[in-house]
Amino acid sequence: MQFREFNLVDYDQDGDDDIILNPFHFGTQFRAGGNGSNKGTGIIINNLILTNTGGNFSPLKKSIKIDGIYPAHLKGFMINGKLKFIGIQGNSDGSMTVFDIIPGV
Repeated sequence: MQFREFNLVDYDQDGDDDIILNPFHFGTQFRAGGNGSNKGTGIIINNLILTNTGGNFSPLKKSIKIDGIYPAHLKGFMINGKLKFIGIQGNSDGSMTVFDIIPGV
């Protein structure tokens, strides 16, 4: 998975900073059902959330897949204690779609 930035947040509210990756473009750990270079069926959110357990980071175990969206860039952050992602998707007609995802984790 390609990523260009990340955020440190206490996602699980245990007092330790966790990592939220902000992916850019493709990758088989971000795309659901794709080979990394095509759209596939959607995106995989749980691989973007790395929880901190005593200094060891691992992806969120709960599977969070969202079908039907294909963002080229996705940015995660916390608002009022809830994780939220904003995504940008390029369309074939040259327009862009901006959307938000609240994964409910």
